[in-house]
Amino acid sequence: PADGKPLLVLLSYHPDETRRILELVLPYAQSGNLIAYKFHPADNPANFSQLLPPAPRIVVGDLFTALAGASAVIGSGSGSLAEACALGVPVLYPLQPADSPEPDLNYLPSEGPDCGLGTLWASVASSDDIQTACALLAARAQEPEHPERVRRFRDLLFTKPMPELIRESFGL
Repeated sequence: PADGKPLLVLLSYHPDETRRILELVLPYAQSGNLIAYKFHPADNPANFSQLLPPAPRIVVGDLFTALAGASAVIGSGSGSLAEACALGVPVLYPLQPADSPEPDLNYLPSEGPDCGLGTLWASVASSDDIQTACALLAARAQEPEHPERVRRFRDLLFTKPMPELIRESFGL
């Protein structure tokens, strides 16, 4: 990415999904692109060493610091992707292969005017799609409407736990 920040590979608790994402990203990493990997706390990066480039940059610590240091995020099976969008960090979601028996683990909204598809997040089907999607979302982030898009996405998925909102949510 042009901003000097790495693409953050945010890995899932699901081992098969972690392998799938690492396989998708490996050619992109081997092409000299700047990548950082944040494994799920329950995972050991050594278990996936064959799917990592030599001397990978492994991120430890809190998610918000990792997101702040990323140009974009790629991952699935994590509510953290919605948090990234809500913070204005572009998100890439790797599409599940059509013949996959595994369930789709995309938790991002894909319908409606505030879903962010194509403006805050994009789907990728191959390693070759990563650069194109990053460039598209980086360009969209420069548009004057971007802060409003982020706010609408955040309002769509997140609320403040205020007493009146809690009562309204539960019909109290």
